[in-house]
Amino acid sequence: MDIIDFPPADHTVRTQLQQELTDRGSEALREELRAKDPASEAVIRDDRRLIRALEVVRITGGTFTAFMPPHRYEPSVEPVVQLGTDVPRPVLRERIGQRVHDMVRHGLADEVRALEHEGLRHGRTASRAIGYQQFLAVLDGQHTHAEAVEQTINATRKLARRQDTWFRADRRIAWVPALETDRLEQAMRIISSAAHG
Repeated sequence: MDIIDFPPADHTVRTQLQQELTDRGSEALREELRAKDPASEAVIRDDRRLIRALEVVRITGGTFTAFMPPHRYEPSVEPVVQLGTDVPRPVLRERIGQRVHDMVRHGLADEVRALEHEGLRHGRTASRAIGYQQFLAVLDGQHTHAEAVEQTINATRKLARRQDTWFRADRRIAWVPALETDRLEQAMRIISSAAHG
């Protein structure tokens, strides 16, 4: 079982920070975070996460990074084997690009247009989702269709890198080469070894 401590939230503090962002700009808030939690400031790149980190700092008096410790585990009730499929980075990059092109070909732009009429822009999370955010910018005339596709591909690749980093740090995962023909046999050997270990 994974142990994850979620940082506390406070709607009043968050609203105040959003107003400060409007009034003072992101650099002023970034300076505050740099003084109180330099580790978080060094990796945060967008205003939403900047506000969230400062919200935690102001509520707890501690740091946002304190809630993001290395993986900590409790033993599982049942024996568990965790397998990860190890896809070479160039192959993964190509697959991500193809997936985004497939999504666009199957109507991503039309989906975003329809969801906008249903209130997509009012959701803080959904409107920033990869693909939705980029194609909302197309509707606003900020980007071309081609630019939105390329930005969606780039954002997805960055997310994949972050996810890979996270899972690679989990020492419980045994990695199986995804492209090798005997990958199923390798996975079964790992499972069998764990069962008899």
